[in-house]
Amino acid sequence: MFWLKGGPGTGKAVWSAKVCELHQKDGIVAAHHFCRHSDAQTSDPRRMLRSIAAQLAHSVPGYAAGACDSDALEDLFQALIAEPLRQVPTPAAAAHRVILIDALDECEAGGKNALLDLVATKFGQAGVLPPWLRLVVTSRPDGDIVDKLRRFRPVSMECDKNKSDARAYLAYLLKHRVADADVNE
Repeated sequence: MFWLKGGPGTGKAVWSAKVCELHQKDGIVAAHHFCRHSDAQTSDPRRMLRSIAAQLAHSVPGYAAGACDSDALEDLFQALIAEPLRQVPTPAAAAHRVILIDALDECEAGGKNALLDLVATKFGQAGVLPPWLRLVVTSRPDGDIVDKLRRFRPVSMECDKNKSDARAYLAYLLKHRVADADVNE
């Protein structure tokens, strides 16, 4: 797992969107899910599983999600993610793919983050994700998230410490689109 962590407004969502833009067509980003605190649908783990499964069906040769009449998370996870991934042949060498989940911290409802629990308990099980499929997550480094993602032994980066680099990169991206005075503020 790669975990980009940082406080609010540090560019995690922009980074995620850029990664998707650059690598979805080449198949590296096999599936993505963007959480938003103001949208209850994006924090629904059932919707996320269905969305990820649909994207994997389009981006990973040999992947076919099974049918599932149940709405239980365990049943959905097994039918839509775990079992179909076991059937996928290993891609050619260096054909690693990722599932990107942005703003995992924004999926809390009623003091509980069901999406975080799903990622930590189901995606974190040994052998669930094949070696060619990696997880990329962005979030704030909140205590509960740190505790639950620790089991992955993630490679992580804190974007709070790179604000000047992020500002310089954004200025570069916007150089010809915005007046110089607006970029330097």
